[in-house]
This record gives sequence, structure tokens and C-alpha cells, in this order.
Amino acid sequence: MASKTERIKAWVSNNVVVTKAVFFILGLVVSQSIVEYMVVCKLMLFLEEKIGPILIVSSIIINAFDGVSSLFPFLLAYIAHAYTNSFNVTVFTTGAYAMGLILLWVTAEFDEHSMFYVALVLIALGKSGRGSTLQSFLQDQLMMKKMKDHNHNHNHTRETPISEQHQNAGITITDEPHTDQVLLHLHLHLPTKIWWHSAWICGYVISLCALGNATHHHSWSKHLEISALLVATAHLVFYSGFFCYAYIYNQDPPRRPFGIADFRELKPDTYKEILLWAAFIGYSLVLATGNTLFIAQTSSTKFVGSKGIINPVSLFFVLKSFICDIVVFLFWCVVEAKKKVVGTTNTITMVRIGGGMICGVLCCVIAREVEIQRLDLIRKEGILSPNDTSSAMGVLWLTPQYCLLGLMEGLAGGGFVTHNQRN
Repeated sequence: MASKTERIKAWVSNNVVVTKAVFFILGLVVSQSIVEYMVVCKLMLFLEEKIGPILIVSSIIINAFDGVSSLFPFLLAYIAHAYTNSFNVTVFTTGAYAMGLILLWVTAEFDEHSMFYVALVLIALGKSGRGSTLQSFLQDQLMMKKMKDHNHNHNHTRETPISEQHQNAGITITDEPHTDQVLLHLHLHLPTKIWWHSAWICGYVISLCALGNATHHHSWSKHLEISALLVATAHLVFYSGFFCYAYIYNQDPPRRPFGIADFRELKPDTYKEILLWAAFIGYSLVLATGNTLFIAQTSSTKFVGSKGIINPVSLFFVLKSFICDIVVFLFWCVVEAKKKVVGTTNTITMVRIGGGMICGVLCCVIAREVEIQRLDLIRKEGILSPNDTSSAMGVLWLTPQYCLLGLMEGLAGGGFVTHNQRN
């Protein structure tokens, strides 16, 4: 029993790193999580209200928004790595996020549609900075705290290896500073995820407790006003913590872009990567369907037993995110348990991606069957407008497809990320 307690204490000591900078950063993460489930995940509903029930137009706009949000992280990460640091990029993108929410509030409050597309670009920029630089900045703070503790404990000798401090973690740190940073980054992947997901979960729990039924003009205005104030305040708090941050600047020159000559030198294994990216296209299409058509489908059904306390779209997106996080955590446990077996990690990743794609197919099949049943109910009950769903099926029938969507993200999406990190 004593040895088990010691192992738990050792695990906590190695994986729960506490520093002042963490709390300034986590405030920003919590605020962006609240805004994500309060406003951003329901932009499809906002478009339907402001533009009208033109599904194809709303879908094109949201897909373009998601596409820009997916491309910006690569650009921002490159800028942060090659020209500046994660702190400066995070300050810029969070400010853009707050400004985008303010412009969206102006659009909702005063029907000023000319600002809407500018607001979407700024919000996409803010979302991209969260995943590409803010999480890296958090990991940098944890890494520097670990290195500072090591230097404090071993300042009397340069020869004492830091590996003694990490024997329970199973890693070895050398005396080379650059190597130390790389290995510490790998070791601190789990501590970063612990802090990040804890803050993110707090955010969507708070958003569910605070949300109302944001389908009317005044509800949208109120939620956007609260969201803009929340992000702006968190931005100022984050910036005020500059005195306790550690700043890491990259000294290496930026790498040149990938060119045609490089493509001609691709090895046979690289063509297998192209097949994986082809699978990624199918994965992206299902995600795009979930962010557009599923939301329109949800808004065309009724929330059985609900009194308007929680918007069903937010509830389903929280459910999807929760399932995704659980799947990612379980596979991390499996990989950690099997990583000593040669070749097992790659096999698990491939099976994981394949399972995710199967879940994506099942998700679309079930969504199609549910929509067929919903339209049949509309015709049988003589509802003239599909928007009049007072007698249509309940929204809980959509639960299986959102669950499968979360499984697909956790399996295939997490598999793609793991594969790219290891290769």
C-alpha cells in the first residue's frame, strides 16, 4: 500500500507542474472554452437568423470559416517559431478574437451586416491562435519551471544529470541545453494536456450552466456582449502576467518551403502518407457536415422536456467533445502501456484511424435515416414549413450521430495527430 502511495505521489510530482504563469494562461483557456460553446459552435444558427433559411449559403460560409480556422494555425505556428515567440502571437490573436466578437455583437444588436464577414475572419484568427500558440506557450512555461527547479537543486554541480529527477518518468536528459529542451517538451506533453483539458472542461461546464436559449435577437446580443467582455478581460489578465512568463525565441533560421524538387525525392513510405491524407479529406467532409447540416437538423427539431435552459446545439457539442476527450485519453493509456513493443504504436494508430473512419460512415448513415424519418413526420402531420417543428420528432433522436461524430474525432482525428507527431 505504501509503495502504491509513493508511486501516486511520484506520478503527481512528475506530471502536475505548478507555476504562476499557468493561472494567467488557464484563465484565457477557460474564457475561450466558454465562448466556444456559448457562441462559436452555434454560428450556423446565427447565420440562419440573419441571412434567412438558405441552408446552402449558411453551409458555404461556415465551411469557409472552418477552413480558414484550420489553415491559420500552420501560418501562426510558423511565424511564432521563425520570427517571434508564442506570447506575441497569442496576444495578437486573442485581441483579434475579442474584436471579432465585438463586431459580431454589433451585427446582432444593430443589424449591421457589413461587419459580419470581418468578424468571422477575426474569430477564425483567434481560434487558430488558441490551438497553435497558446498551448505551446503553456508547455514552454512548464518546461522552464522544470529546468529552473533542476538548476536550483543542482546549482552546486554541473555534472549531476537531470535524469535522476525523471527516473520515474522513464526519460533521460543530457547536459546539452537544446537536447534538454527537446526531451523536456516530450516529457511535459502529459502535464500540458492535464492543465489544458482541466481548464477546457471547466469552460464548457460553466457555459452549460450559464446558457439560455440563444435563438432570439436579444439572447444573441446578450451572449455576444458577455462573450466579448469575457475574452477581452481574459486577454488583459493574460497580458498582465508578462512579468512571470518565460520567453523562448528560436535561434534557427526559418526552413524553406517544400518545393517540387523535394516532391521528386519522396521515398515510397511518403506515398503511404498521401493515402492517409486522402482519408483525412473524408474525415474533413464528415466534420464539415457535423458543423453545418447537423446543426440545421438540430434547430429543426424540438428539445423534448426542455424549458429553454440549455440550447441543444451546445449540449450536443459538449457531448461530442467529452466523448472525443475520453477516447483520446484511453488511447493514450493504451499506447503508453504498449510503447515498449516494437511496431505496436504504429499498428494501434492505423487501427485507430480505420475505426474512426468507420464511425464517420455510420454517423452519416444514421443522420440520413433520422432526417428521412423527420421529413416523413412533417408530411404525415401536415406541417407546411419544416421550421415549424412543434409536432416533429424530438432532438434526442440526434444523440447517436453526435456520439459517433465524437468517436470519429477521437479515433481518426487523434490518430492523424499522433501519426504526424511520430513521423
